Amino acid sequence: MNRMNTRWMMMLLAMAVATSGIALAAVDKHKEAKEAALAKMNFKPVEATAAQIAKMKTLQSKEWTVPTLALKMNLIPAGKFMMGSPATENHRTDEETQHEVTISKPFYMGVYEVTQAQFYRLTMPDFDHKSWMYFRGPLSKGGAFHYRTQPPGVMHIDGWQLHPEYPMESFSWLRAMDFCKKLNDIEAKAGRLPAGYAYRLPTEAEWEYACRAGTSSPYNIESVTMETLDKEGIRVDKDKEPKQDTLKGFAWVEPINDRWSETDTVGKGRTPNKWGLYDMHGNVAEWCLDSRKPFTAAAVTDPVVLDESNEKIIRGGGIGYTHGFMRSASRYTIPHTANYYVGVGMRLVLAPVVKVTPQPVANTPLFRWTPIGGPGAKRKLWWTEPVKQPNQNH
Repeated sequence: MNRMNTRWMMMLLAMAVATSGIALAAVDKHKEAKEAALAKMNFKPVEATAAQIAKMKTLQSKEWTVPTLALKMNLIPAGKFMMGSPATENHRTDEETQHEVTISKPFYMGVYEVTQAQFYRLTMPDFDHKSWMYFRGPLSKGGAFHYRTQPPGVMHIDGWQLHPEYPMESFSWLRAMDFCKKLNDIEAKAGRLPAGYAYRLPTEAEWEYACRAGTSSPYNIESVTMETLDKEGIRVDKDKEPKQDTLKGFAWVEPINDRWSETDTVGKGRTPNKWGLYDMHGNVAEWCLDSRKPFTAAAVTDPVVLDESNEKIIRGGGIGYTHGFMRSASRYTIPHTANYYVGVGMRLVLAPVVKVTPQPVANTPLFRWTPIGGPGAKRKLWWTEPVKQPNQNH
């Protein structure tokens, strides 16, 4: 018996050593990944030559990288397209009446959605990414909801891995406008803006025009049919989400969950449209300049709807959306003060100036972080209830 017990003890000890080795390896790997993510969060601006700037300012360059944010943009040519959807398109609404739209001038549009690294750099350059431990947030500080994730097998030790290349989300239209103003101030001072152009949110027409990239199909990948996506979107097993392999080939999508849902690295492994733009469908929905107004059949040039409505257009769909909401023509609105919508972000354009006067908002709902298990607890819920904060305008 003693010999048998000794064997068991030795086996258990060997298993414990092996397990601890695996755990230590996982921690080391996590540490490396975290350090790499911190470096990306604290990226350096890129250099632009005088020749590159001159070509961009005359809209002769097909590509442009915004030096301040290392943000890649592609040139979108002027042209005409049919905006809206045909009456036969599945999942459409009555507000999508097809009509001819002329985009009279070329413009640049972001190849990707604005990332967390880019957003934090411009709006919260001194944020202490290293010390913020919680994987959801920091919403209470104006940050992203999908800020960190917990790698498999890694305990919550010193904060989980950052996602600098995930799209920024959970911020208001007003804050997006402020982001654009900050960027314009920097780039104008550096002499890097074309005459009469500025960085801003796209108009709804610019967004759909750039999304379609010459296509007239429900999605900007012409080989994708609505029938295929409808079929793949059917839940066969009540306990499992449908795979939606075709949709995920060009759009990142998954159900929103307060514990495990994630957006994804912008453009990662997905097919871009014909003008080289990624994630026009999926990942995060994108703010537009416009308020909502039903389309008519009349032809228009460079349309934009600006009024005192506090509802602003978002386009493209994202995580938590069905494929019907991701169509090129799909349009919907949320309050322009909403900074708590998971999966709503933005993509910039460098386009002709559109004068917008945001309506001042005295109080915007922020969200309180509440300890689980009492005031002294370390772990926190990602969301509880809106909190009125004075002197907040975004």
